[in-house]
Amino acid sequence: MINVAEIKEHMVVVGSDGKHVGKVDHVLGTDIELAKFDMGAGLQHHLIPVSWVDHVEND
Repeated sequence: MINVAEIKEHMVVVGSDGKHVGKVDHVLGTDIELAKFDMGAGLQHHLIPVSWVDHVEND
């Protein structure tokens, strides 16, 4: 399980399928807002629950 307190801005978000989802812009409670200027996020802000994330890693 991911410790939300350890998630930092610009970390890479990897989904349960092992694929790049996007980069962290902000953490809002138990949700992650993905950075708008990341191709994995489709150049839009997306808010996803931490429960959808397999892991995060430094860029």
